[in-house]
Amino acid sequence: MIKKEKNGVVYFEFEHFNKTGLVNHCFSTKKGGVSTGEYESMNLAYHMGDNPEKVDENFKIISETVGFDANKIIMTDQIHENYLLVVDDLTKPNWIDGLLTEHPGFVLTSYYADCVPLLFLDPVEKIIANSHAGWRGTSMDIVGKTIMEMNYEFGCNEQNILVGIGPCIRLDEYEIGLDVKKEMEYYMPLSKDFIKPSKNADKWLIDLAGINVARLIELGVPEENIEVADLSTFEMSDLFFSHRRDGVMRGNMAAMISLK
Repeated sequence: MIKKEKNGVVYFEFEHFNKTGLVNHCFSTKKGGVSTGEYESMNLAYHMGDNPEKVDENFKIISETVGFDANKIIMTDQIHENYLLVVDDLTKPNWIDGLLTEHPGFVLTSYYADCVPLLFLDPVEKIIANSHAGWRGTSMDIVGKTIMEMNYEFGCNEQNILVGIGPCIRLDEYEIGLDVKKEMEYYMPLSKDFIKPSKNADKWLIDLAGINVARLIELGVPEENIEVADLSTFEMSDLFFSHRRDGVMRGNMAAMISLK
């Protein structure tokens, strides 16, 4: 990923997306907003208890910085499953973990504080998507469902699709119990290669980003089309909020993408 800073706003972009010239996009950080306290400073979530007016201002700041139309932001209403919505207007989504569109200007937006952000671009058909993959979404194959929806709705070919996986919690930081391990391995068999024992008894460590990359390749997305951020939300406390590190008293980052 490419780290950018403008007027105190720090954010990241995917190099292979930039080379197409087709999209504005970013993965935000803590830096450059107006929120205070545990939300300091670029909190982009309304549901965490922050002052909504400050979140409004944060969205205005990040939009002006990256080049989005703040009046066309479409936000997921994440429930940690695999429901997707094709965006044709500004109607607010309900119970949605992923968004797709063919329309320039709409800013597809999802939220993170450890889970895996997935941005998609088909530069041939000019289609974008934005999906949120926690462990449940990963086990329910939201990445596969997104690829299939791009194919079904817009005629995309997986060989052409570019995917960006943003900062998230890493393998040695994400501990799970036996129940999660069993569910992951049952619904997503390839996950067995990305789970290892923890030093703590009856616990395991899981690589969610690795599972999603492996699933993309299994679906036919070329490995060279997938860019993965080597950045840990858990470890890099100066830049990122983290649910596992900070608990519920915190802000959220956002992954955002729009067609020019």
